[in-house]
Amino acid sequence: MRDLAWSGGSPLAVSPPRATVSTGGTQAFTADRPVTWSVAAQAGAGTGSIDAAGSFTAPAALPPLGGVEVRAAAADGTL
Repeated sequence: MRDLAWSGGSPLAVSPPRATVSTGGTQAFTADRPVTWSVAAQAGAGTGSIDAAGSFTAPAALPPLGGVEVRAAAADGTL
């Protein structure tokens, strides 16, 4: 996973900023404000999923390009 980044405004704090999760494993993410979570897609690959509470479930197999990117966007649209 990549560290989360931002441009302008107050930074969005996400914890943990980076995680190693085994295939099929889970990881809880939290943010310092309400966010919408998503997982960046890779063509032809399962990338896992994340629910509204920030619970990420890794894919059953590692995507061809390696890591998976979890994204957080401020629910109020500021970040």
